Amino acid sequence: MPKYWFHHVHAISEDFIKAAEFYEKFFGAKKVRIVKDNVDLDLNGTIIKIRSPRPDALVPEAPVGKGLEHISFGTDNVEAAVKELKANGVRILQDVNSPAPGVKLAYVLGAGDVTIELLEKD
Repeated sequence: MPKYWFHHVHAISEDFIKAAEFYEKFFGAKKVRIVKDNVDLDLNGTIIKIRSPRPDALVPEAPVGKGLEHISFGTDNVEAAVKELKANGVRILQDVNSPAPGVKLAYVLGAGDVTIELLEKD
């Protein structure tokens, strides 16, 4: 069997530059490159790609507007993260909760209406 590993997440946004600035401002991502209608960000080794909407599906049989439920960012302090994001006007979709022992999470609305999970594990 071939080996697999995580490479990147690719989000769609009407304003991909504004979306990139959101990840830079609130999560410390760094712009790696901008090409035409696409920007690549580096978040501590994780690549986030954001592009403007495609005129057609990437692959003809692929569903449009489906498939990505959320992206998840680990954090060492989910309560402080939510407090800071809320103070900066970021919409909190679900406040901090603990669905399992040693796990805390919250959900916020990112640029381009991408749902972002903030995850803290003991």
